[in-house]
Amino acid sequence: MLRNSWILYAISVFLCCFVWILDLLTPAFSLKLKEEECQNLVFASLSGSNLNEVVFSSGNYCLSIQRSIMGWHSSYRIRKKTIIEDQADDIQMREMMDDLSSLRIEEKQHIEKGSLWNSYGLGDLGSSSFVDSIQVNYGSITQRLFLGIALRKENSFYIYARMDGSDDLLLLDGKIQRWIKNIQNNPDCMRSKRVFGFQGTPEKVFWQNASGEKCIFWLEKGQWYLTDNQGFKDRANFVVLEKFLKWMKECTVQRFLYEPCPDTKEFGPFVMAGYQDGGKEEYFLMGKTVIREQKEFLHCARAYFQGEAIKIAYTYLISKLYGEAMPGEIDMFREPQAISIFKDSIKSILREGQISWQLNRAEKDKWHLSLPQEKEVPSKRVEVFLERIFSLKSKKFIKESLQKKAQNRLTLVLEKGDRQVFSWYDFSSDEMAIYQEGYDVGRILPSYQSPLQENHFAFYNNRIDAFSFSEVFAIKIHKSDTLQAFEKKEGVWWCVYPGLHLAEKDAVEDILRHCAWIMARGVLGEGESARKKFLCGEKYSLEIASLSPEKEKKVCTIELGEEVEKGFFALWVSGFPYIYKIPDNLKQSIDKIGKPFKQE
Repeated sequence: MLRNSWILYAISVFLCCFVWILDLLTPAFSLKLKEEECQNLVFASLSGSNLNEVVFSSGNYCLSIQRSIMGWHSSYRIRKKTIIEDQADDIQMREMMDDLSSLRIEEKQHIEKGSLWNSYGLGDLGSSSFVDSIQVNYGSITQRLFLGIALRKENSFYIYARMDGSDDLLLLDGKIQRWIKNIQNNPDCMRSKRVFGFQGTPEKVFWQNASGEKCIFWLEKGQWYLTDNQGFKDRANFVVLEKFLKWMKECTVQRFLYEPCPDTKEFGPFVMAGYQDGGKEEYFLMGKTVIREQKEFLHCARAYFQGEAIKIAYTYLISKLYGEAMPGEIDMFREPQAISIFKDSIKSILREGQISWQLNRAEKDKWHLSLPQEKEVPSKRVEVFLERIFSLKSKKFIKESLQKKAQNRLTLVLEKGDRQVFSWYDFSSDEMAIYQEGYDVGRILPSYQSPLQENHFAFYNNRIDAFSFSEVFAIKIHKSDTLQAFEKKEGVWWCVYPGLHLAEKDAVEDILRHCAWIMARGVLGEGESARKKFLCGEKYSLEIASLSPEKEKKVCTIELGEEVEKGFFALWVSGFPYIYKIPDNLKQSIDKIGKPFKQE
């Protein structure tokens, strides 16, 4: 047993030593392997992070791509004359950098006799040489690689090459030649086809329509804002702005144009979009519709500011469908919602002006009325009110100073102590203009049945359970100076005054249905003075008798008052302190009961 333990111990020690030796050898082996791999790379230390410039040359054609604070900038020249200056395409740049950084030397041969270079297409390599070349500047290193004759070898495509200042003939993968052929065949090969080059959310976004209306947008604490060309500040529509930014990111060039750059007057009426982000800015002009190859495009331009003047850098075409998706009016960017706040953060609501009241949130789900009287109110009524004011939306806007016009004010106090104040005044007989404090643009809303016009009774309980429908056995209907009386015997309704005859069951029960349980549309007032004010009982009143299971007789009096607004009447019910606003259903059912008889 002891002997076996010693054997296991020895094996363990041996394995530990073996692993330790491997750990020492592996980094050295890996480093040696890496050095051998780097020796076979044409641009040994090149990476995407240290590349500064690449210049592709072929005869009279030259494409230079440089790193700048705005990204990659490409410059295309013919006979030393700059033809194109533009952003380089990010995807193309990544692909090109991968090709250059991974370009390997397949074979290498030292050539001493200069005359032999001509047979490989690499003879005259002076400054005015027409031999194709790739010059790479990375870190502090500048290397120029000349490309010679291409050949096929063992079903593969290769090209001879020579590094400037070296006498080594290199055999490289022939795919590197495609970057040279690109500048000969397609001068736009490295240009970005995206109209705008930003990735995330820019610091500022610009827009201008053909009429000259313009605005600047910016994002602050999750809310978009705008200022127009008059300097008026307003809330911007989050959904529209996000769609607009998506449009800017997705808009692509269909075709670059090689035409003399027009000035903005020659270009014609245009819509402009642009952005600023850090030190980077881009501007886009969208002009008239043009037809190319029986297809409709929009004539567009890349623009820049020279002082206050807009200059055109170059022109191109985009799909007409992109143009149709761009907003054309400034009001389309405005937030239509009159009041936009996270309702759960509200702890107090103060209404001042022609009507005054105040609500305070006592607990999460409890609200308390503190003005004009102390009263706990149903939280559901407050929730309904908040939903209604948050649903107020406008399609009409007004830029006008309030200057003593404001007749009413609503202050929303938030949990962190922030206050949002909204003021409004009568804009017309049926419209109101509402402004948020700190903003210069108002929203025009219909004033009819607006929740902002309601008094504190809007938060009272609107449900009226006057009696139990099944317990009713008698009903008297007073209409002006007439009376009708009905009684229910053994489940059958009889008219007992005037005269005795069978009553129309559906007509009688229709009246009961409209007053047994009532969900009023609001409270109009309180007390006897309000009852008189709204003329309750002057024309219509009901006396409804019911018998409880305990044989307790109850009489409920219901009085209809005047029409307070079209289709709505005042209502008083005995046992309830308020005057309610209800639809005209009850009045209609009373009128249908039959021709009334004069009361004796």
